Amino acid sequence: MKKNDVILVKSHTYTSKKISGRRVPSDLIPVYSTQVSARVVLGPQSNAFTNDGLATFLNSWYTVSPQSDRMACRLEGPEIHHKSGADIASEGMFWGAVQVPENGLPILFQVGRSSVGGYTKIAGVIAVDLPLIAQLKPGDYIRFEEVSLQEAHDSYTRQEGMFHCLTLA
Repeated sequence: MKKNDVILVKSHTYTSKKISGRRVPSDLIPVYSTQVSARVVLGPQSNAFTNDGLATFLNSWYTVSPQSDRMACRLEGPEIHHKSGADIASEGMFWGAVQVPENGLPILFQVGRSSVGGYTKIAGVIAVDLPLIAQLKPGDYIRFEEVSLQEAHDSYTRQEGMFHCLTLA
């Protein structure tokens, strides 16, 4: 920008008549619970786990450990077995990644996660369920439900469509 450049900003004026009586649809109001079922897409290293390990991950309840923080929820529960070890070359981490180190106990990465990790990731929590995991606290329970990538996309598209009904303009 140079001196005297102008940035135009569209403004809206909302009167009480325009917004009076408007309500957020009940299906857009999250229900936070101490027991969460989070939908996941398997991968990127789900093939590094035994069939029993995958079944354990998808059929067990895990407890959020007191060692959890804004970076990650450390989970306690049944161990998830690898085919041949947990170490991989360090790679980028994403919010919702479920990493399983050598001890077999999953770590669910939060928004404050580190940028890279060097253990196998069995799955990733889908975008629409990330707010649910963000509210977990020590002692809460979580289980994981596998969905396809298409189901994850459909859930996201459906949620975005519902959010559009909230605009005031």
